[in-house]
Amino acid sequence: MSEEEIFAGFNEKQQEEYAEQARLLYGSEIVDESMKRWKSYSEEKKKAILAESGAIYLGIVENMAKGHDNPDVQELVAQWHRNMRYFYEPTYEILRGLGQMYKDNPDFRKTFEQFHPELPEFLCEAIRFYCVGQE
Repeated sequence: MSEEEIFAGFNEKQQEEYAEQARLLYGSEIVDESMKRWKSYSEEKKKAILAESGAIYLGIVENMAKGHDNPDVQELVAQWHRNMRYFYEPTYEILRGLGQMYKDNPDFRKTFEQFHPELPEFLCEAIRFYCVGQE
């Protein structure tokens, strides 16, 4: 499955809706920064960022049997955290919120279930564990 297929559910209208939700949760500054960063990348760079994201999620799926607190999984979550920095500098509160959104939001849930049916819950737990270990 290509990155385009995996992330196809996030059309421009949905991205705007998510941006509005994020503004309410985290403020306009972080959302504006994220949009500005993303728009500054070339199409080639955008594809590379999405490919990196997809590889991280696939790596997490491959290691799910080890448990959310496994060092290999936690290293992949750290890579995911670094990948998020292409968009903005996320706080641990934001990271935990993303994990929860991946689990609870139907659109995000559907996207992550394409990798593995249990990935949304696993990601939420792995991200929570990562954040506790970093704070």
